[in-house]
Amino acid sequence: MDGSLHCVYSNFKKGYLPNYPVTPLEKRSRLWLSMKSINHLKFDSENSIIFYDQKLIQFQAFARWIRLFPNSIGLQAGEELKTIRAYSEILNQVQKLASEKQMGRQFKMIAIGGGSVTDFVGFVAATYQRGHAWIAVPSTWLCAIDSAHGGKNGLNLNGVKNQIGTIHFPDEVIICDELLKLQPLERLIESAGEILKITLISSAVGFDQFKLDEQFILKNLSTYIKFKNKIVKQDPFETKKIRYLLNFGHTVGHIFESEKNLPHGIAILFGMIFAIHFSLVKKFITSKEAQVILTKIKETVFSPSMQMQLKDAFTISDLVFTEKLLQDKKNVGKKINFICIKKRGQVFVREFSAAEITTQFKKLSSLKDYFNV
Repeated sequence: MDGSLHCVYSNFKKGYLPNYPVTPLEKRSRLWLSMKSINHLKFDSENSIIFYDQKLIQFQAFARWIRLFPNSIGLQAGEELKTIRAYSEILNQVQKLASEKQMGRQFKMIAIGGGSVTDFVGFVAATYQRGHAWIAVPSTWLCAIDSAHGGKNGLNLNGVKNQIGTIHFPDEVIICDELLKLQPLERLIESAGEILKITLISSAVGFDQFKLDEQFILKNLSTYIKFKNKIVKQDPFETKKIRYLLNFGHTVGHIFESEKNLPHGIAILFGMIFAIHFSLVKKFITSKEAQVILTKIKETVFSPSMQMQLKDAFTISDLVFTEKLLQDKKNVGKKINFICIKKRGQVFVREFSAAEITTQFKKLSSLKDYFNV
């Protein structure tokens, strides 16, 4: 890496490094960097392949920058990228490019894009020639906050999310302010689910102070990353159920995402609303606490159109809902590991039957207002 990358913001000092233990199986990410300009992104152009979201070409600053790197492959971002067919096509391009340029065995893969791009490239890096080092450069708020961190990557299978995958940590995650600020308002709104998830899981982040704007997110970004790293470090391979906590809202959220074709962040937001109501039914959370959380979510994030989307999300049939529920990777047999909430800053895992969760989903579908309890 070029030395200029080490001009970092003060809030990304060594105290924020994840410091994962290195094992023979996985090389953990060690360094988080932050920079203001795209022009500060420096890579070894002869020993790197850069994968980027093709939509970024519409921005002049990025279009000028990517021309500096002839070893690059544009990707069509989205869930269609995370398929076996796309994996095969891109893998052939990688092999051809690496062979033509005589890149050898040690080249790095650089992923510039949102969550689908970093998920996909992380999986390619993990599997091509038994593993290559890779670097994530998030171009969306959602990716910068969540999906670029933690080492999870993979492909979808038959419409079910992330059924094929590895845990292969990036060497570095580079946060570029200019790249994030190129994104339209919709991308910021779509990040709300993962931001609110972190603020609800961690008492340190400040749920009551949450605002959905660039300034607030940039100010708190290092806190979000630090908290996620803290959880991942305790349970990197999800063997202790500690890392399950990061899936608050995801069990049902992934069903909304696949069945209603919702953006990931919006689907997770809807999944959290279900989880809050489900926790209330199970008497894990008080009505007062649930009301405070739901009111804050409604006031800071929801538009009338999103409320219509939320109502529509609950129209999934019982049969389809149960089928998708049983495909969740956290399940043990027919028991669902579901993340419930007790209060702001306190979530936990409990096992329920699929029938129990489906029954409550059906009951909640009849609600006219999901924000009052």
